[in-house]
Amino acid sequence: MRVLALLLLLTASATAQNLTGAWKLVSAGEWRPNGEMLHPYGKNPSGQLLYDAKGQVSLQVQGDTYLAWFGAYKMDPANGTVYHTVHGSTLEKLRKTTVTCFVTMDGNRLTLGLLPEMVNGEMRLRSLVWERVP
Repeated sequence: MRVLALLLLLTASATAQNLTGAWKLVSAGEWRPNGEMLHPYGKNPSGQLLYDAKGQVSLQVQGDTYLAWFGAYKMDPANGTVYHTVHGSTLEKLRKTTVTCFVTMDGNRLTLGLLPEMVNGEMRLRSLVWERVP
């Protein structure tokens, strides 16, 4: 939970305009309650995230496993969150859901912190760090 508190404290003011563009994956992490960091896509995953100005989004992450989804997004700068409405996904459990992320922006870096999720009987935090493609 310390990681979630840190994400909330570091959340910079972000708008949909800040998100617009192409992003490449820098890292993907998942934290156990004891602070251990896991690598759900392996230690060197690659990925691309695209946000357009009309509210469309697509994501691909490739590593030990592959994840892709597309849909729409809406930014809530007051809460520092972005809501992704998933229209289609390689993961059936994501289809027709809303994925809520805390947004942190630092220069050309974007961190999407996902809401805590129960995994194997313990609450885990996940985040994806992206770098803007020039």
